[in-house]
Amino acid sequence: MNKSEFSITSALLKEEPKLKAMIRRWVKTHDDQADVYQETLTTVIERNQSEPIQNPLAYAVTVARHFAWKLSGNNNANNHDSYDETLDPRQTQSAEVNYLQQEKIKTIQAVLNNMPPMRQQVFIRRRLQNQSREQIAKELELSEEAVKKHINRALAQIAMHLGE
Repeated sequence: MNKSEFSITSALLKEEPKLKAMIRRWVKTHDDQADVYQETLTTVIERNQSEPIQNPLAYAVTVARHFAWKLSGNNNANNHDSYDETLDPRQTQSAEVNYLQQEKIKTIQAVLNNMPPMRQQVFIRRRLQNQSREQIAKELELSEEAVKKHINRALAQIAMHLGE
């Protein structure tokens, strides 16, 4: 196993409970759940060899959803017997998007908590409390240029951790 495979495998194993929980929602039998999970891991690891994956969990969720949908037989327009409304892509996409948004919020909170106090305070006042740069500068006894730099550095720090 090379370094890239080890890294992606470690990332996926760390998120294993979350991924398996999502698969359980889409796939009924335990054996099929195990198959979807295994196929998902294999696909993600193989894909990562040709092109590094920025967000392994998000990609794995998408792959797992694909295999669950394929397993259900819904890729065949004539097969109505195995249709399960929990596999409706509109619903699973909503659950997936919701889950990914929650993960993004957790990441942003962690980044905010690790910022220097002044940068954190400036960012919160500007982006969450909608204070003007002028107002922040006056209240914190900073120049408007310093406020602008704190905001830009905070945004860059968040973007870096989100892989954007």
